[in-house]
Amino acid sequence: MLKALRKLASRTTGQIVDVILDDTADPVVRRRLPRVLKAAPNPRAVEGLLHGLEDPSFPVRASCGTK
Repeated sequence: MLKALRKLASRTTGQIVDVILDDTADPVVRRRLPRVLKAAPNPRAVEGLLHGLEDPSFPVRASCGTK
């Protein structure tokens, strides 16, 4: 699934970032999505990952920091 999302990452960066930052979304999904953003090297992806570093969930923070 992540491989398929990477193909769309540059067109759906905003939606991916929205899910990463949504603390009501499934934590497993939120932890895995930052890996998708490596296929979208644009300012919105970087900004979203930086915001993710402030997330209360450590696994999400760690995933955002290791893009």
